[in-house]
Amino acid sequence: MHLQNTKVLVVSGPTATGKTSFALNLATKFNGELVSADSRQVYKEINIISGKDLPIDLKPQVSSLKWRNKYLSYFEVNGIRIWLYDVVSPNDEFNVSFWKECADIVIADILGRGKLPIVVGGTGLYIKSLLQCLETLSFPVDALLRNELAKMSTNELFEYLKKVDTKKSQTMNNSDQKNPRRLIRAIEIAKSDIALVTKPNLKFDYLILGLSASLDVLFSKIDSRIAARNNHGAAIERQMLIGKYSLCLPSMSIPGLRDPDNWGLREKQYAKRQMVWFKKQKNTLWFDITETNWLLDAERAVRNWYN
Repeated sequence: MHLQNTKVLVVSGPTATGKTSFALNLATKFNGELVSADSRQVYKEINIISGKDLPIDLKPQVSSLKWRNKYLSYFEVNGIRIWLYDVVSPNDEFNVSFWKECADIVIADILGRGKLPIVVGGTGLYIKSLLQCLETLSFPVDALLRNELAKMSTNELFEYLKKVDTKKSQTMNNSDQKNPRRLIRAIEIAKSDIALVTKPNLKFDYLILGLSASLDVLFSKIDSRIAARNNHGAAIERQMLIGKYSLCLPSMSIPGLRDPDNWGLREKQYAKRQMVWFKKQKNTLWFDITETNWLLDAERAVRNWYN
């Protein structure tokens, strides 16, 4: 494969910075297709609350690409394909390892058709799994340990994690600390004898763009987005999801789904965590979306890299 066929563009940053609309604009100019890196938008039926912002009557198109026992689908917006929305149902298990498997399949297909893959999203671990070889993704499951841990409360799990991996417990935010699946996985990895290895993924030639803004600007945009989603039927979607999937929803931690009264607050907390995460990632070209010429500067950076 020639170098020109190994280029992958990444658009990252916190929520409400307009990553998807920016990526669609780039896809039009550079013959690209989008690959969503958003842990909320992989779920079917969670459309308004997760902010997919697709036309109401737009239906997914099933492709010939197969992941495990499922055919992957895509949405087409103004001639541009968006992949990895609606991968699984809300009551299905999904994790970063699964997303990485899907992304590898889709990116290879896009490159094979001579187009530019544009990975876009705010789920930092998804993007990191693509940029670096994370050995934790292939850690084996310990069924016996999981059965024991399943009997514990989230508080007990977190206290257990603090004993076996203090450093890991200190990196977990409030949402992580209340997520039994993440806690169990962290304990499972901590108790494994396999050595952790993190190294760059040299398979592709990446350009990583980050979109940012001051917290005041982000918070204002978040308030506007939530108001718009409420006006478009978020409450109806919420009741449908809770009624259909009950408490089996693994995505109940999505702001606006379980605790609508604090939706804005939780989204703002999430945005702040995202900024902290992404600012630690190396080799990212940052663009402040409030600057006058940021869009032209970003497009120029892509053009110089891609050509």
